[in-house]
Amino acid sequence: MIFSSKNPLRRALRHLAGPLLLILLCVGLLLSGGPAVSQTLEPRETQVRWRVPESRWEKSWLTALYSRDFMAMTNQAIDWSAPPFQMAILDLDGKPGNPAIFVSWSHPLFCGTAACQVDVWYWDAPDNLAEGTYRKVFEAIVQGDFIAGPGVHMGMRDIWIGDTLFRWNGSSYAR
Repeated sequence: MIFSSKNPLRRALRHLAGPLLLILLCVGLLLSGGPAVSQTLEPRETQVRWRVPESRWEKSWLTALYSRDFMAMTNQAIDWSAPPFQMAILDLDGKPGNPAIFVSWSHPLFCGTAACQVDVWYWDAPDNLAEGTYRKVFEAIVQGDFIAGPGVHMGMRDIWIGDTLFRWNGSSYAR
């Protein structure tokens, strides 16, 4: 009988089960690109790719974040057929479900002679992801490539703008 404790095949399978599971786990990790932990602890350098807001979700958040102030400054509502900014979504802390919103302005009131304002909004939810809110953690008139770097400080990725490094100080990004 194959299930008998005296069966040599069963004893051999029992002794091989641990190493076989380890081999299968390693093969699975190789095929999947590695454990998810390495992706959050060692983020790669990521250039921010600016684009026009498209989804209803993006437009609703940007309206909530900017509509009142934009109306006060310009006496106009945001025209979504030609918005006064571009945006990008990027993970800064490796936690799922709370992407940061990057906003690069193109409206003359938000630009200097050679550069325009860039804002970064972070989903601040210390206790419960569902009860958070977006909070502005970076605002500057900048020029140059905007890159989320591989370095991490206090749990948040570094931001590079051109040759200038901005690091998380616990509440915002600073030089």
